[in-house]
Amino acid sequence: MRAIDPGRDRQRSTPARSGRSGRRRFAPRGLRRRRCARVPVPPRARPRRARRHFARGSAPKPEGRAAPRSGQPREARGRIVHDGSIPRGAGYDARVQPSVGIPICQDDRGRFRPGRTYHYVHAAYAAAISRAGGIPLYLPEQPGASALVSRVDALLVPGGGDLAPARPYPPHVSFDLVPAAQLEFDRALLEAALGRGLPVLGICYGMQLLALAFAGALHHDIASDVPGAGPHRLPELEGRHEIRIEPGSRLAAIAGQAEARVGSRHHQAVSDAGPRLRVCARASDGVIEAIERPDGAFCLGVQWHPETDADALADSLFRAFVSAAS
Repeated sequence: MRAIDPGRDRQRSTPARSGRSGRRRFAPRGLRRRRCARVPVPPRARPRRARRHFARGSAPKPEGRAAPRSGQPREARGRIVHDGSIPRGAGYDARVQPSVGIPICQDDRGRFRPGRTYHYVHAAYAAAISRAGGIPLYLPEQPGASALVSRVDALLVPGGGDLAPARPYPPHVSFDLVPAAQLEFDRALLEAALGRGLPVLGICYGMQLLALAFAGALHHDIASDVPGAGPHRLPELEGRHEIRIEPGSRLAAIAGQAEARVGSRHHQAVSDAGPRLRVCARASDGVIEAIERPDGAFCLGVQWHPETDADALADSLFRAFVSAAS
């Protein structure tokens, strides 16, 4: 075996990097270390790198303290809470929106389809509440009216059918009575809302129900009970007449005017507002067109239909109602 000559082998050796910069060292060819085969690491033994995901078109946020998320409580983010507000998210305008419960009518006579019961209500009520900044919530007839009222910030009782008279009327007078189950449900909702001090707005049938809740009374047919009364049951697009608003009333403050033209489509009306409510508007023939509670929470009833009146009075009325629920 030939002895290794360091001087001879150094001339033919390949250069190897030294740990120090600027210098090279040479290892003899016979003593060079071979590169070992790479042993694969099992997948579970590999450390997992944390991945950072960014929305398309966005850049990573700088390191440091995280920015507050619009002041929204952590437990309320991303879901609807029961205080009548909506959790703030991207693009939300941060406006508090109260929820307004609207009991809907019940058809148990097969008008829409024989043998079926349907719930319905004019879409204009929800649209008016939405325009005023509220969240309309439909309330179909069901048990637990008090529990339902606890989930809303205000109650709007819309127009509906007729209330049954205590005495008989002439045969030519017809009544489209509210179903008994719906009437009981509406009364329970109204009683619960008044008991909790919620803002209440009654429209047409809702105003009449409000008067009865305060020990008032009704004209069950205006033509029979009020001799010389003008027409009040007119077509939707043509049934408008003048009303006079009582000065110093809550309605006068809302309307900002002493007279107005309103849409009227009814044949029943309030004859007595009761001891705790006061009359705040009348038609030119003396028929009561609006009642209100002078003290306490917002409590107002109107005989006309502001939800279909595209005028300043209707807008002011719904804005005042929703604002009272905020």
